[in-house]
Amino acid sequence: MSAGNPEQAAAKLVKLSVGDLVNLSCRRGDLFAESVSGPNAREGMRGHQTIQKQRSKEWQAEYRLKKSFSLNGFEIQLQGRVDLLNDKTFPVVIEEIKTAYVPVVGIDENRQFMHLAQAKIYGCL
Repeated sequence: MSAGNPEQAAAKLVKLSVGDLVNLSCRRGDLFAESVSGPNAREGMRGHQTIQKQRSKEWQAEYRLKKSFSLNGFEIQLQGRVDLLNDKTFPVVIEEIKTAYVPVVGIDENRQFMHLAQAKIYGCL
C-alpha cells in the first residue's frame, strides 16, 4: 500500500460511536427482543435538558469526547457525547442521564449493565 493513496488510507479508518460499541460488545442475555416501554426520543431529550439546566456553570452539557488509536492495522476513532461533565473537580465527574418511567430496580439488569458500560467507556476517554 502506498502512503500517498488517500483512498487506501481512508479505507483503514474506522469511526465508532460509544453507543454503537456498547450495543455491539456489551450486550448480554438471550436473543429475544426486550419489551421496554420507555420515553420516546423527544421525552428523553426534555428529561436530559431539565437535568442539564439545573446544574451550575461548572458543568458542561453534551461534552464531545474523541480518542483515536491503532489496532491491527486500523485507525479507530471512538467518539461520543457525555451528557454532563465537570472538569473543575478532581477527579473529573461525568454523568450519563437515562430517562425512564420506572425506578432503576424496574430496569432490566442487562440494560443497566449496558448503561454502566457506556459511562465507563466515557470515563476511559
